[in-house]
Amino acid sequence: MSALLLPSGSLAEGAAVDIPPDEAHHLRVRRATDGEQVRLIDGAGRVGLGVLEQNGSGWRALIEHVNTVPAAPALVIAVGGGDRERFGLIVEKATELGATDIVAVDTHRSRSVAGRVRPEHVEKLAGRALASLKQSGGAWLPRVRGPVAFEDALRLGIGGRRWLASVSDEQSATAPRDGPMAILVGPEGGFSTSERDAALLSGWEPVRLARGTLRFETAAIVAVALVAAARAGRKVEERHE
Repeated sequence: MSALLLPSGSLAEGAAVDIPPDEAHHLRVRRATDGEQVRLIDGAGRVGLGVLEQNGSGWRALIEHVNTVPAAPALVIAVGGGDRERFGLIVEKATELGATDIVAVDTHRSRSVAGRVRPEHVEKLAGRALASLKQSGGAWLPRVRGPVAFEDALRLGIGGRRWLASVSDEQSATAPRDGPMAILVGPEGGFSTSERDAALLSGWEPVRLARGTLRFETAAIVAVALVAAARAGRKVEERHE
């Protein structure tokens, strides 16, 4: 079943909603038909089922049923914005795993990377998040932003657990099962000594994600997956209580 993004606030049972042009284009490309059932999302927690109906040269959805999915606790992944294609992979996978914020960070070592994430790339990266959300069946679209200054990244996640991905002999990462979470991952080559020291002084908790040294995109995906798995485990237990 295809998933379509509708404007926030438009999902209501019994409503007939025009499909936005970008989504209508996808319907034409895959040769959708009248009466086809579709999954409808607004990226802000509303999920519905509807039936397609041609509307002149466009499409509209007749909404039959709507649910509201509660927002999960914050899960922020902030990564030194090195190679933008590899950062795009982080965006896709972190979206599938339920990240709420995906932040590119301007670091000492990322500044020397010619293909680093720049402000003009954020819109395209957000589009990859949307495609991933639709593919994975999620309800909440993460905020993709940056690059932010390293000093600003240090203030992310205050009030919750905050992991600093590390290759040193640190404690193993044991993910909490609830509550807000922020994860800070360096670019290729890691954070500089001064950046690491600043993160530690700001209260970030150094954790080791694997025995070996991980590429930055692998480290980010592993860290988010650990948190997602812990949260999923709690939900399974709650259903059996």
